[in-house]
Amino acid sequence: MIDWLKKRFQEPSTYMGLSLVISGAGVLGRIDEADAVAGALAQAGNDLAAGNWQIALPLLIGGIFGAFMGEKGGKNE
Repeated sequence: MIDWLKKRFQEPSTYMGLSLVISGAGVLGRIDEADAVAGALAQAGNDLAAGNWQIALPLLIGGIFGAFMGEKGGKNE
């Protein structure tokens, strides 16, 4: 099972599929930030699949923080 998961996470299509799942869950749950998180995952997917964690992790972390953190002086604080 672990080997199967490792192989799946080496394929860029896995990350595209996960981003679609996140987008769909965001629509159903009316979560506005889901598209930004899904976009960050889709963008980082190729690097994650290739094992380029130094590039992919900052993209994911930045995308997640960018989606969930409010802007100073914004109406959503």
